Amino acid sequence: MKMLKNKNPWIVPIYCTFYLVIFFLLENNQATHHVIRCALDDKIPFCEYFIVPYVLWFFYMIGVVVYFLFYNESSTEYRQLISTLGTGMSIFLIVSFVYPNCHNLRPVLGDGNLFIDAVKLLYKIDTPTNLLPSIHVFNSLAAMGAIVNNERCRRNKGVIAGCGILTASIILSTMFLKQHSVIDVIAGFGFYGLCYAVFYKFIPANENMIKTILRKDQLFTIPNILSLARLVLAVLFWGIGTRKVFSKKQIWLVGILIVSGITDFLDGKIARKYNMVSEFGKILDPIADKVTQGVLLLYLMTKYPMIQLTLVLFFVKEISMLILSSRLLTETGKNEGARWYGKVSTAVFYVVMIILVLFPGIELQTANCLIGISSFFMALAFVLYMNHYITEYNTARRKFRPAGMD
Repeated sequence: MKMLKNKNPWIVPIYCTFYLVIFFLLENNQATHHVIRCALDDKIPFCEYFIVPYVLWFFYMIGVVVYFLFYNESSTEYRQLISTLGTGMSIFLIVSFVYPNCHNLRPVLGDGNLFIDAVKLLYKIDTPTNLLPSIHVFNSLAAMGAIVNNERCRRNKGVIAGCGILTASIILSTMFLKQHSVIDVIAGFGFYGLCYAVFYKFIPANENMIKTILRKDQLFTIPNILSLARLVLAVLFWGIGTRKVFSKKQIWLVGILIVSGITDFLDGKIARKYNMVSEFGKILDPIADKVTQGVLLLYLMTKYPMIQLTLVLFFVKEISMLILSSRLLTETGKNEGARWYGKVSTAVFYVVMIILVLFPGIELQTANCLIGISSFFMALAFVLYMNHYITEYNTARRKFRPAGMD
């Protein structure tokens, strides 16, 4: 069909299968769940009639995806919708893994009408676990956003009004049926706002740059796969580290750190030796590094109070470097990789973290000494990076300054 050209419809069933399998595994995973609740939850009454829009959500989502896949000519709008849905649902799975959550909001239901019976069935088949952010809220907003941005739908005021009422009713139903906390709903709005900003604002406004960075020869390289693996390992580390059900947990965690460190060492070596350096890799590699380091610091922070200072230094360093490197990129168009002092700092950091994870009973004085050494190299790299960026930025400003200007 002409409508399916460049839309890759196979993505939908494959991702849905993947999502359902992972969701099932998370639902049946033995983990300590964090209770999500706020004062507003107690102010919202239970109303069984909201089961109607809650169930209509399934048909709403199917209808919107089918419309953009088969009846809307724009492949761009279809990709925006699918990318938004896929990103939000993937974020939900990651949050459910690293932060298992639940609520205790459901009322005890006695005999009642057809709507009560429907809610009781819902409670029976859907456990009150892994709720943040609310997928009902996120996906409803994603569907509404796609419809509003579609010119054909926008011209039909009845469609916009109907979808708006249905979207609002679905969002309200999650709270009035006691399926979600207000916190879950707010998180759904927040995550959708981020995805909308990326897929409907940032990417269209920077289409040429995005196409350059995301070319197949730039994207699917061994170094980039290794960097992506490091991101996955960081999530896996946190998920295992925060669960008490794993035997020999320390061995698992150290193993993850060693593999992560090896991928960090290899991706740069392979990229330079086999000419696989890419603009996308220059972005992905430091992101993987910072996520891994942040996860390690957050995990060990409760065990070693001194790490709180290291964590503050880490955030100050990374935010400052992000600002200055972005300004340098704007001035010169160069996206530079890590320098030697950054690599030394990272190596020391990994060694110290492996020791602290492998030997949880280490003396506090020894642990603090190791943390101090790692913090020193981190601070040294911070100072040297700042000096480098400021020097490069000032040089670029002088080079591109119009003649006659002082």
